[in-house]
Amino acid sequence: MKLVDNQVLVATHGRGLWTADPPKEITLSTLDNLNAQNVNLYPNPATDRIWVELPNTAGKSYQILLYNVEGKTVWEGKNTGGGKIEISLSSLPKGLYQFYATTGKEHFRAKVVK
Repeated sequence: MKLVDNQVLVATHGRGLWTADPPKEITLSTLDNLNAQNVNLYPNPATDRIWVELPNTAGKSYQILLYNVEGKTVWEGKNTGGGKIEISLSSLPKGLYQFYATTGKEHFRAKVVK
């Protein structure tokens, strides 16, 4: 993907070449704006479960996801107000996972090793 003559140019091997107008605004984020000091995820590496302590959010709801290395959601839940939650990993094979929690405005992610 490349910007050429104010057009986004995308090419694939053997599939063709496409152009499009670039978006008017692009926002980049590291998705780590929930201060890591406010989120506690343990034990890591884990065996059969992890505990996550999320900041109190005065009624805001967290969406919580756990992804495998293929990007498939292997656990999903919600938490209102923050606090401590338990996520069972007992049915998951050993491996590397991506933990993600968001309130919509605040985001946190971390690697989890089982």
